[in-house]
Amino acid sequence: MLPKLTVRAILYICTAATFLSGLTAYWSLQGPIEYTVEHDLPSTHPRPSVDISNPPVHPHHSPSPGKTRPFSSTISSAKPPIATTAFKHLLPEDLEGSEDVHLVIKTGATELFDKLPVHFVTTLTHVPHYTIFSDIDQKLGDYVIFDSLIDYNKTFKESHPDFKLYMALQTDKPLRQDPKRLKYTGGWELDKYKNIYTLSKTFKERPDAKWYLFIDADTYVMWPNLLRWLRDKDHTKSLYFGAPAMFKDITFGHGGTGYLVSNGAMQHIVGNNPNVAKSYEEEAASSCCGDHVLAKLMLDHGIELTRANPSFNGDPHYTVKYDHDKWCAPVVTFHHMYPPDIEDMWEFEREYAVANKDILFMDVYNHFVAPQLVEEREGWDNYSDDERWLNGEARNNGTWTECKGVCEADEYCLQFMFKTDSCKTLHGVKSGWRLADSTLKSGWMLDRIKRFSEKSCPR
Repeated sequence: MLPKLTVRAILYICTAATFLSGLTAYWSLQGPIEYTVEHDLPSTHPRPSVDISNPPVHPHHSPSPGKTRPFSSTISSAKPPIATTAFKHLLPEDLEGSEDVHLVIKTGATELFDKLPVHFVTTLTHVPHYTIFSDIDQKLGDYVIFDSLIDYNKTFKESHPDFKLYMALQTDKPLRQDPKRLKYTGGWELDKYKNIYTLSKTFKERPDAKWYLFIDADTYVMWPNLLRWLRDKDHTKSLYFGAPAMFKDITFGHGGTGYLVSNGAMQHIVGNNPNVAKSYEEEAASSCCGDHVLAKLMLDHGIELTRANPSFNGDPHYTVKYDHDKWCAPVVTFHHMYPPDIEDMWEFEREYAVANKDILFMDVYNHFVAPQLVEEREGWDNYSDDERWLNGEARNNGTWTECKGVCEADEYCLQFMFKTDSCKTLHGVKSGWRLADSTLKSGWMLDRIKRFSEKSCPR
C-alpha cells in the first residue's frame, strides 16, 4: 500500500495530466497552490494503490483550430483505467439520465484557481454537459470559462461601483495579471449580477436539455443521486427547485446549495423572450444576491420555488445537522466545501457506488462524522446553535459543567458547546471543526447519539 499522500498525488496526476501541463507556466510563476483549511478532520477511508501504467485519455475535447470554441464540454467514450474494484469510476454511460442534465458552475476570477481545478478531476469526470461562468473569459488547460457579464449594459458596467472589479479585470487581462495576487476585492458585489445571464446564456446555447442545475464552485453534487431524484419529475412543466431562502418577501432557491430549472421553465422564460435578462439588470443593483433576482424573474413568469431540501443542502458534511428529518433522505448537494473536502467526498462516492441505491445522510454520517465523535474536544466548534440560559441569564460567567448539565437535563440534546459566557446545545449531531480558540470547548452525548444513529433506512 502506497503512502496516503503519494496515492492522492498519483490519482490527480493520472486523471488530470493535460490540465496540469496547461498550468505549468502559471505555477512556475506563482508557486504551488496551497489550500488553507480551518479544520483537521482526517479521512477515515483507505486509499487504494493505483496502476499508472496505462494513463487515461483526457476526457475533454479542445476547441478545433479555426472553429468557434465549444460552449459546453463533452465527455468522450474513453474510460480511465480502474485500478481496484474498491473504486468505481462512474462515467456518463454508466448513469442513466446524464445526457438530460446540463450543469452550470458559477465562479469568479479572484477565487477561480482556489476552487475550480478540483472539479476537473472529480465532478466533471462524470458529467457530459456543463458550462463554467466567471467574470472574465479565459481558459484553464482545455477547459473554457465564459464571461457571464459580457452582454451587460456597457454604460452601466462602466459607471456602477459594483463593476469596479469587472472593469479592472478586463483592463488587466491582456497584461496577464493575477487578480488574487493583486488582492482585488468586490467579488461578492459583482456576483449578484451573474445569475440572470448564466440562465439565459445556457438555454440559448443548449435549449434541448431536460434540466439545468446551477451551482457555485464550492458546491459538491452527488450526480448519481441527482439523476435518481429526477426520475419522477416532469421536465416539460415549468419547475424551479431549490433550498428556500428569503429576501424582501421573496422566497428563492439558495444559489450555493444549487437550484434546478426544468426545460419547460426555460422555454417559458427565455424561449419566449431571448433578451429577458436585459429587463432585470437594474433589479440586481438593489438586491442582496443574484439568486434572489432570479427568483423575482421566475415569479414574474408565474413560477414559484419548489422546496428541494433536505436533499439540496447548504452546508458541508461536517456542519450539516444530522437529525431525524434528514437521516433517510438522499444527498444531492453539499455547499461551502473546500477542495480537499470535494476530493474526499468524491472518493467516498466512488467507494460506495452501488447501482440504483442512493447515498443517504445516514451513510455520510457513518463514514465521516461518527468516527470523529468523542466526549469532548477543546478548541473545537461543533456548531451547536441553540443558545441556552445558565443561572437565569443567556450570557454569564457559567461553567463547562453547568452547560453540560443543561444538555443532560434535555432528553433530546445530543451535543453542546461552551465558550466563556455562552452555552449552546443541539437536538441533532454535527462534527464541526477545530478553531484556534482555547476558550471554546465542545461535547457530545455519545450514548444518546449511539441510540439515535441505530435507526435504519429502507433501501
